[in-house]
Amino acid sequence: MKVKNQYAFYSPDLSQTLVLDDKTVFQILKVLRLKENQMIQLLDGKGKKGTYKIENIGKDFVSVVQFSIEEQKELSDFVLAFGVLKKDLTEWVIQKSVELGASKIFIFQAENSIAQIKDMDKKKDRFQMILKEALEQSGNFYLPELKIYPSLKTLIEDSKSYPLYMTDPDSPDTFKTCGLKNKALFIVGPEGGLSPKEIKLLEENNAFKIRISQTVLRAETACLSVLSQAVLSIL
Repeated sequence: MKVKNQYAFYSPDLSQTLVLDDKTVFQILKVLRLKENQMIQLLDGKGKKGTYKIENIGKDFVSVVQFSIEEQKELSDFVLAFGVLKKDLTEWVIQKSVELGASKIFIFQAENSIAQIKDMDKKKDRFQMILKEALEQSGNFYLPELKIYPSLKTLIEDSKSYPLYMTDPDSPDTFKTCGLKNKALFIVGPEGGLSPKEIKLLEENNAFKIRISQTVLRAETACLSVLSQAVLSIL
């Protein structure tokens, strides 16, 4: 049964009956002004989406009862790794990566990064909030894992099971020709690009070089371009 005008919320618990958390209650009561018997969707971020009916509304609580559960297998295990970006661009890339279906998001301190990774550590809670809100907005079944690394080297050491891909405007290969499977880690540099040392490190770890555009892209644009092209290539 498909119900019109459903709103989606993140909930790691998809029990038969639930009392919703304070943040979701605020959204339902104060922002959306939903009523009893209206339907909502709850996403557990691990592959399940539940359709629930609002059963009871109190002054500061909302209880719901499960109507149905839908499960979806993760189609790919694509990791987007990018050098930390300045200002709000890191947050923007995180948000859009959820919408595009990244399974994991890695942020690393690149040698040419303007921003500092230590400043990102203070924002972990905010990043988690952005992840969840993007999950709700997009209806994605999976909540990506977010990790922050002090260098590209430590990131690679922690990701040995992934084939590595790096963007290179001079590469003859694209996603159509490189034989991309449904598991990969894509490395994108910061505003100043990857350093010669970082490029050499990737080459030593057998990273594939791919061309994603005929023009020069901003770092944040490159992040979304590489991820969207990868997802489309396996559909």
